[in-house]
Amino acid sequence: MSKRRETCWRYSRNPDNKNDKNWYILAFTNGKGRCGLTRFEAASGRFLSKDTKKGDFQNNFADWLNPVSFPLLLSSHTIKLVEARKGRLPEGALSEIKKQVIELTTSALLALLGS
Repeated sequence: MSKRRETCWRYSRNPDNKNDKNWYILAFTNGKGRCGLTRFEAASGRFLSKDTKKGDFQNNFADWLNPVSFPLLLSSHTIKLVEARKGRLPEGALSEIKKQVIELTTSALLALLGS
């Protein structure tokens, strides 16, 4: 495992609860032999929870990296997780995420309609 911190952002539904119709902004992190999953409410960017485990997020949180999730392209400089966990995602980052989600869902719908 690399000593460098790795962060991956996703927009996803809850894979553990099919009755949960909410969407979440997820930050996966790897670093120093540990991994983390931080969840934010998609609509408001409000911090919800953080879970940490030994190992990497690809194995420990594989269920959240499901086909009903979309990758988000955010620089680690855009969002400081330590600060965001104190309340919510920064407004500029949340706007960027919402724009990406609209583009991703529009592309997915157009692909479905074209097939």
